[in-house]
Amino acid sequence: MLLRSLNVGLCLAMLAVAVAQVGKPQWWLWIGYFIVPAFWAFVAGFRHRAFRSVRWLGWLWACVALWTVLLWRHWPQASGFWRRDVWLENANAREGLLLMAALAVLMVALVSAYRRR
Repeated sequence: MLLRSLNVGLCLAMLAVAVAQVGKPQWWLWIGYFIVPAFWAFVAGFRHRAFRSVRWLGWLWACVALWTVLLWRHWPQASGFWRRDVWLENANAREGLLLMAALAVLMVALVSAYRRR
């Protein structure tokens, strides 16, 4: 029950982040970066039986690998990017932190998938 609540909360948070991306340049790309982790959090929260299939686990592992590459590509270059005053002013730091959060959501979905399998 705790994992379900956590995944539902993370799904809603990722959907809220995706909606916040609408005004950005290349907004469609950034929405995709956050809709996919929201989808996996939803599946882990409500459709956990899907993870009995190796195919679904494979897709989840592929998303984790892809988001790791995305995070490596968009890693914040600002020093102290985790500090509030830096990420409030630096868009690259914000993007990197949001991708870290998306990868964390995917990891929670992965742990949930194996716990309920």
